[in-house]
Amino acid sequence: MEVCEVCTSAGYILTREGTCRPCAVGTYKMTETSCGACKMGQVVAANKEECEKCPDSKYAPATGNTCQGCAPGTIAAGGAGNCTTCPAGQVPNADQTMCEGCPPEKVAIAGDVACRACPLGFVPLPDKSICVPCQPGTFSVQDATSCTACPAATYAPSMGTAGECFKCPAGAVPNANATACEQCPAGTFVAPDKTKCVTCPIYQYAPNGTEDKCANCPGGSAPDPATGRGSCIRCELGFAAASGAKACLPCLSGLVSSPYRDSCIACPPGMAQEDGVCKPCSAGLVSTQGLECKACPAGQEPNPQGDLCVDCPVGLAKTVNDATCQLCTGATISEKPGATTCSQCPDGSRSNPGNTLCEGCPPGSAGTGGMCTLCPDGTRPNGNSTVCIPADAGKVYIGGIGRKCFDGFEPDPTTFASCRPCQPGYAGKNGLCDDKCPADFQPTPARDKCEPCPEGTTSTDGVECGICPDGKEKDPNGVGCVPCKKGTAG
Repeated sequence: MEVCEVCTSAGYILTREGTCRPCAVGTYKMTETSCGACKMGQVVAANKEECEKCPDSKYAPATGNTCQGCAPGTIAAGGAGNCTTCPAGQVPNADQTMCEGCPPEKVAIAGDVACRACPLGFVPLPDKSICVPCQPGTFSVQDATSCTACPAATYAPSMGTAGECFKCPAGAVPNANATACEQCPAGTFVAPDKTKCVTCPIYQYAPNGTEDKCANCPGGSAPDPATGRGSCIRCELGFAAASGAKACLPCLSGLVSSPYRDSCIACPPGMAQEDGVCKPCSAGLVSTQGLECKACPAGQEPNPQGDLCVDCPVGLAKTVNDATCQLCTGATISEKPGATTCSQCPDGSRSNPGNTLCEGCPPGSAGTGGMCTLCPDGTRPNGNSTVCIPADAGKVYIGGIGRKCFDGFEPDPTTFASCRPCQPGYAGKNGLCDDKCPADFQPTPARDKCEPCPEGTTSTDGVECGICPDGKEKDPNGVGCVPCKKGTAG
């Protein structure tokens, strides 16, 4: 009689053929003769004869035989067949077994592994799914859960204003929604709390958008009613207004508007009234009391202020027809203050650079009519420097300045501008070659004197000593050479 076998090895089943075989990978021993697959979320146990749940944060699909870890941002409870993504506003806890809500100031989109802080200017939606920008007129700080309305005197012009709202520029205030600044109109100013525009008090002004307070109009002007106290209008001629005046008032008789029209004044010296205003006197006229402008007498001109006549300085003069003192020109001068005309310099002189006095012509120059000219070479000025005359004996002249020729030289008679050696047979000193050498004499090499001919030589014309030719000898009793005596030779 046959005995039925039982497979005892873990995970083995009995086949129809009566043999034991293992269950396929991912299946377990359901009965002695069949294998089965585990359900989703379960895997084959170590004894291969039962299924066991996957632990928390792991899962097993229907076809899996191992538990797998959940991806970041997902969770799984024990025995799960798949991982679940946390919804917006929630993130997995530390062991990925459940989703937890974000704190009020943070958000998370589906699948986030951690909650995120909103950037400045943004806050979370109530479900903490996303950050949304703050609306114009509001702002947010770090970790804010809601947007805050801009404080008084500030504004936020766009969405997402971060940290704090902005201050309006000078002359402007926020609108009712704190979304923009509005310029204060002319005639108003920004209130101290910077929240509204306030109308200027009467007689003051404020230009559009430039001031945080109203101001008095400067002297010479008053608030302009036509601009609603937004500007000042300048007083007309004959009117004046001090700083902060209510209006421009007419000047009393005899007075005129000051240059700045901030008061009524009498004309000062140097000026006179003309068409209701004080005007400086024209060139050449003076006003000593501010009444009328008059010409100065000859020899005087107005001072720079135009309130006094003063003498013309030396070197200048003024006729009755001149407006101001005129500089003496050419060869004319004025030696004393208050001159009415310029005087001509006498012949042989000229005016100095300032035309204040006459001075003699420079050395080597001569002239008339106050004009000095350098004398030509070979001539010199006469005694009173009025004309150029020929050179003195023994001197040469260059540029009108004379000098003596050296001993043995005399002036060149053609130019008298250079020296030449004394002519043959002549000698002399002090620029004069007036010593004619006699016979049996000759000039020294320096031509400054005549010297006797050396022994054995003779000179008939005083030009040069020489030896007598052959057959002749020096005349012992006279000058020149004579034939040798009979019975001698030479």
